[in-house]
Amino acid sequence: MSLYSLLMHCALALASFFSVRLMLPKVLALLDKSGLTRPNFRGDHIPTAAGVIILVVPFFWIAAGVLLRLYFPWQALSLLMLMMAFGFAGMIDDFLGNRAQSGLRGHWRALRSGELTTGAFKAIFGGAAAFAFAIFVARFMDNGNLAVLVMNALIVALSANAVNLFDLRPGRAGKVFVFGLAALFLVAFSPERITLMFPILAALLGYLPFDMSAKAMMGDTGSNVLGAALGACAVFTLSPLAGLILLLLLIGLHVTAEFTSLNKIIENSVVLKAIDRWGRKE
Repeated sequence: MSLYSLLMHCALALASFFSVRLMLPKVLALLDKSGLTRPNFRGDHIPTAAGVIILVVPFFWIAAGVLLRLYFPWQALSLLMLMMAFGFAGMIDDFLGNRAQSGLRGHWRALRSGELTTGAFKAIFGGAAAFAFAIFVARFMDNGNLAVLVMNALIVALSANAVNLFDLRPGRAGKVFVFGLAALFLVAFSPERITLMFPILAALLGYLPFDMSAKAMMGDTGSNVLGAALGACAVFTLSPLAGLILLLLLIGLHVTAEFTSLNKIIENSVVLKAIDRWGRKE
């Protein structure tokens, strides 16, 4: 990577960060004025779906990166379309959903009885978007293997839901994204593909202080976007074998979440609890 390219990547990241810091107070005021608030874990009503800022701001700066020839156009396009799809599905759940049903089993039982919950809609639409993404990128990754295509689609869909599973306390979903991105960077170092995440990471860092101080709730809108982006990054960077290992880990996480509380697991672990509490203002 040339010095010019590195400087431009840093400039886009800084632009994304400061754009969020400038726009977020106005977005929160708009959400509050529109009545789009929910009680958080303490019972305080705060603006929800504030994670929309993590979709809108990086969208512009990633497009700018394509114009500057910093990113592969097909990767940027597929990522942006995926983020839009999962952001839309998350908004439906944030704006129209209720919490009468929870978990994949709960939404599946409701669907079998003839009720389409917003959670089930999100799962169906998100799954379709993930498969469309996998089909599109297969053309450019020179891998038309059906098994790999299905694996990539599942990685994206389950990654989106995985980040959402952790979005129960201030800042937690954002930290999962940061640690997940760091793990991908270490396992499959690929500067040209990891840098595509810089505007998203910078936007998240600009947003997180509001989330960790309980002034904003990311909602499914934000957590789904972050999870889908993380899944897309995994598809772009991991080998089929590494992708299979990741998929098995994601399946294990979802099975665990169906039968026990991830929140309890975190609270009962000294290390995980310390990481979870870091930066939070309660």
